[in-house]
Amino acid sequence: MAAALFRAELDRVGLSEKFHAESFGLGAAYGEPATENARMAVKENGGDLSAHRSRRASDVALNANDIFIGMTPGHVHALKTLPAQVFCIGEFFPKNTFPREVPDPFGGNADDYRTARDAILSAFPRLTAFLKTLG
Repeated sequence: MAAALFRAELDRVGLSEKFHAESFGLGAAYGEPATENARMAVKENGGDLSAHRSRRASDVALNANDIFIGMTPGHVHALKTLPAQVFCIGEFFPKNTFPREVPDPFGGNADDYRTARDAILSAFPRLTAFLKTLG
């Protein structure tokens, strides 16, 4: 969900030529479509996950200029071995927002996916401001 939502945000703020959002999971099965609830939550915000297929971190070509945004501190810990900058999305949440991570909605109901989507969206103003500082 985060990558699809962020691609739309990059377009909205005029950064889609400089930055690209992709998705991968640390424990994801390969090639699975997004769940119905994920597709619905993203579609409600104008995004589209119909072509999404899951990928594992080991399937992604890495670049030293990459920036990885983990959804939880556990993700960040696992990603720290990559040759790139790694942040937890919670670092970009509005100040005084807790918890500082996106709850994993997998297996949950539609409202669980909406909660995760809304947490992701709340990080975008500070995340895009950060990206603008990178040139």
